[in-house]
Amino acid sequence: MRPWTLTTRTFLSALFLALFACSSFNQKEPVAYRQYVAVFRLDGAIYPEGDLATVVPPTGQWDELSPESLRALLGNLEFRREHVWGPITGRVFYRGQLEEVVRVVGEAQSSIPAGYRMVVVSRFDPDRSVLSRMDRTTLMLWRDENGINVVFGEIKDQFPQNQFDPSVADDWTEVLPINVGQAPADLRLLPSEDFEYKLVAGRTHYTWAIFDPARVASLEFRPPGASESDAAAESAEQSTEHTDLTSRLRELSEALEAGLITREEYEAQRQRILEQH
Repeated sequence: MRPWTLTTRTFLSALFLALFACSSFNQKEPVAYRQYVAVFRLDGAIYPEGDLATVVPPTGQWDELSPESLRALLGNLEFRREHVWGPITGRVFYRGQLEEVVRVVGEAQSSIPAGYRMVVVSRFDPDRSVLSRMDRTTLMLWRDENGINVVFGEIKDQFPQNQFDPSVADDWTEVLPINVGQAPADLRLLPSEDFEYKLVAGRTHYTWAIFDPARVASLEFRPPGASESDAAAESAEQSTEHTDLTSRLRELSEALEAGLITREEYEAQRQRILEQH
């Protein structure tokens, strides 16, 4: 189970959200909203702003991609994050998460007019634990004269989830503007023959991948290897229904005994868990 302590990244995200509340990035319009994936459209003429507007060519018409192409384009991407305990590497999307992203993005494509970008926010709990945190990934997706662009803001960033009271508004889609000027200092996509990095003012933007549209149709999804993170996620996804139900109910009881939730919250959450099975 992951710790409950707030990370520095989480604190800074909350701070920057307040600072960037007036950013044109926040003028994005909802297109599809599911439990774990949200897709927005953002007018390419209003974001990015200022000097960064010259970094991006005019946004073109988005040509819909097949589920197979979306799965290969997004599912093969790998990342590396520098951490105090050593680098973290793995696929950008967990396997279970990827299928939901492909489905929702696929449905949203027809709602993206020329000149607009897609903004995708995805959350996922690889541990499937009522006491754990969600991992969140954010990206922008569009086509221009350079090809198909994918720029990431967050990759598997942890944030607390609102487990026990669904009536409380959940702000998981309120995210920082995705930076087209530079990648986060501690984060990068691992190089691949599938794409090229974007150069911004002569510097490599390591979380901005550009794909050749002519090659995307021939890309094939490569199942992840047995890395520790992928194996852990796959193991969680493939656990039996009985084991998962027992584990979730046990953790819920532990939360009640520890005073983390009230009896009313316990009963409501228990009923939702049973209904899901």
